[in-house]
Amino acid sequence: MQNNDEQARIMDKIAKLLALAQSSNPNEAAIALSRAQKLMEEHKVSQRDVSFSSMGEKTEAIPTILRDRQLYSRLGNMIARAFGVANIFNFKNDRITSITFLGDLARVESATYAFTVLARQAAIAKKEFLAKLKKELLEDIYNDFPSMRLAEVDLKTVWANVPNIKAAHQRYMRQQVKSYLHGWLIAVDEKVMDFALSDEEMQLIEDFKVAQYPNLSTMRTRAARYTAAQMANFQQGMRDGKDNVNLFHGVNTNYERKVLGHN
Repeated sequence: MQNNDEQARIMDKIAKLLALAQSSNPNEAAIALSRAQKLMEEHKVSQRDVSFSSMGEKTEAIPTILRDRQLYSRLGNMIARAFGVANIFNFKNDRITSITFLGDLARVESATYAFTVLARQAAIAKKEFLAKLKKELLEDIYNDFPSMRLAEVDLKTVWANVPNIKAAHQRYMRQQVKSYLHGWLIAVDEKVMDFALSDEEMQLIEDFKVAQYPNLSTMRTRAARYTAAQMANFQQGMRDGKDNVNLFHGVNTNYERKVLGHN
């Protein structure tokens, strides 16, 4: 029985011979094809096996900041398009906890790295926006109760002393943060240039995905509806995403990890 390294070596050799079989030199092409077919017969390898040998998958946890269907689906689909791979979402106890990228191994690595870095940038943007939002809430309280400003009362103190206001504030902040991040991600998405894949490559990725996960179901998302305040923060998110983040993908086979630029 062959070990994984030996199997990979054989697959790589067959793949190179099949590529050489496309040579414009008829004699060279015929010899390469004959050798590839001989190796495939000897090792009981099919054309499908060879095609799949360069494919792989990698799973990355979805950070808490993106635990919203609209947000993580937007980011996951954006990354998949930019790097020419497929993506699926994984459930645990009826909750989506991670994303898996599938396709060419080099592109999968870059896509996973980009997802991680961009999620980290989203977390920073969220933290800065949330700090600003809390400051605005506190200013509103100071305006309504000037005596609190003199005492430098913070939000935690207000929440501890004013019945029901904590729940209302937290609900408001969740809504505004989601609107902001949605705009932020859309702005980044608009910068993405889809990775150019041939019909054959797209079919290969789809075949690999179905082979690995034959029982996939379709995930649906609902269109967002925003209040005036949410729309304002959505637009602010778009401005910040447009100004501060750039997404790049590798060119040809050069999938370096320098895939994101940000200010």
